[in-house]
Amino acid sequence: MKTIAAILLYASLLFSQTYSDDSLIVRGILDSNALPFITVSSVTVASGGRITSLHVEPFLGVRGRYFYLETLPASVSNLTALETLYVASNSLTSLPPSIGSLSNLRTLKAGSNQMSSLPEEMGNLGNLEVLDVSNNILTSLPASIGRLGNLTSLNLATNLLTVFPDSLGRLTGLTFLDASYNRLTGVPMIGHLRNLIYLNLSYNQIAALPEAIGNCDSLHKLFLQHNSLTSLPLGIGNLGVLYEFQASFNQLSAVPDTLGNIASKMRTVHRYDWWSYPTLLYLDHNQLTSVPASLGKISALRGLRLNHNLITSLPGAIVNQTGNSNLIFELQHNQLTSLPDSMGGSFFYFWIQDNQLTTLPPSIGRCGFYDFFAFNNQIASLPDSFGNMSVHALYLQQNRLSDLPESFGNIRAGTIDLSNNLLTSLPQSTGNLVHTGYLYLTGNRLTSLPDTICGLDTLKWFRVDYNQLTDLPDSITKLTLSSPMSSFDCNMLCDITPAKTLWLNSIDDKWGRTWSQTQDCGVTHAEQDAARGVPEFALLQNTPNPFNPVTSMGFTLPAPMHVKLEVFSIDGTLVDVLIDAQRAAGHHLTSWDARTLHSGVYYYRLSSGKYTAVKKCLLVK
Repeated sequence: MKTIAAILLYASLLFSQTYSDDSLIVRGILDSNALPFITVSSVTVASGGRITSLHVEPFLGVRGRYFYLETLPASVSNLTALETLYVASNSLTSLPPSIGSLSNLRTLKAGSNQMSSLPEEMGNLGNLEVLDVSNNILTSLPASIGRLGNLTSLNLATNLLTVFPDSLGRLTGLTFLDASYNRLTGVPMIGHLRNLIYLNLSYNQIAALPEAIGNCDSLHKLFLQHNSLTSLPLGIGNLGVLYEFQASFNQLSAVPDTLGNIASKMRTVHRYDWWSYPTLLYLDHNQLTSVPASLGKISALRGLRLNHNLITSLPGAIVNQTGNSNLIFELQHNQLTSLPDSMGGSFFYFWIQDNQLTTLPPSIGRCGFYDFFAFNNQIASLPDSFGNMSVHALYLQQNRLSDLPESFGNIRAGTIDLSNNLLTSLPQSTGNLVHTGYLYLTGNRLTSLPDTICGLDTLKWFRVDYNQLTDLPDSITKLTLSSPMSSFDCNMLCDITPAKTLWLNSIDDKWGRTWSQTQDCGVTHAEQDAARGVPEFALLQNTPNPFNPVTSMGFTLPAPMHVKLEVFSIDGTLVDVLIDAQRAAGHHLTSWDARTLHSGVYYYRLSSGKYTAVKKCLLVK
């Protein structure tokens, strides 16, 4: 009888617990961590006369020192009305077993601590809906986690987990699971989590997905990048409402035809606003040699990344996106020799640089582009229809173009880069490029410029350096080039009229130089260099500059030598190595793609033995 009476008394005390009692418990938690300067009211929320939320973050002291919660005492279990417990970004090494007594707890966030394990008693938190223990050093999960039947969100990212307990498969109410940045080698139970909407398994060591992944047919987003996948299961095609799938940086040599079925049910699920869910498919940085034509039927396809693979050809259905707009296609760094003549659609980015293309299809004239990157290929000619396409920025540098179609002048591009080709002349229609502000023709074989080019009063930057010009049109002086980046250097402009000389000097004076010193007028470059006391080893200013996200960098070498061209951030951190190889004497041009970097100032350095040259460039996104 005494035992029963004691239990009844304890129950009555719990039932009668007040905010005052709760605040004393919180005060004790703070004081036990040497945090007397933090008030109870600043870290709690009360409702119905009880504390329902405890939120303790690192505290910044007056001298710039942070104070952290280092222990969570067992007394926390006496906060029986607690629904939210936030102790993230502290210095906790564990959670007390008594935490399992918080029967009303719905949200527990303990990420960014130093915990290596979780107590088995956590399985008693039957009302828990959100659990975040990311950014710890967990090596395993308690089997009791499978008893958290109301859990909808589980964040396990950035730990040291190698396996999931089988009991995790019983969490059938989960809609969000993030286990990225762990050491998982497999997820055999994943097919039981049928209600998942978001699944992130990126940055693990997963070698294969179970066929049962197809059971997760509520998935909207699936992230598998940076694993060890060599194939994808056929069941991936059952994910009919999946609109973002990332499997970049794996070892995929092929993908199944069924992959084209993803997002196939988006029209019915989001019938009123399905275009607000654009489908993104990222398969870049794998070992793909081909892709199935079924990818071309993916609903609302907006972004397709196939770059950095071994693809030699594309099915026509993939590039035939007629009726679709704002597409982002990245096909660079493959082994494409041609594009199918079925192109259609409006592309925001269409990147096919660093392939082996020799020509472009006539159907390209039906397309619209914001950025069209086709540099560093072997394109020798352009179709007559090329001038019909809509484009904002056109990059065709480092190809083998020897002439341009007359329709080229119809292009309404703000930037055109034809540097480092084999052009010997420009069509008269070049004078129709009235929307072009930046025109780069560096490193071609031009011997003259058409008179019509002199009417392009929209030109700001005009580079025709490193060509074979012997004269300029008489009306060239009508051009008002507002940027000193414009250049006529390294041509053969040795016998031109005083008016043209004055005009050229008006450009070069902005750099404090004289244009005539850079011309080939019958003496060797070595004699020129000796006469004007400048080095033969030279690094040129990048063009365009500022740029976004691709720019060209040129340099000259007096003799064959091993050179290194490196890019550094403003704090001196090496961010890219563009060249580290032997190069012949003469003029060289290379491109730098800074798409993955932030806006800012960067320095690029050319070095070879005792020679070093540094220039500054500006990335503006």
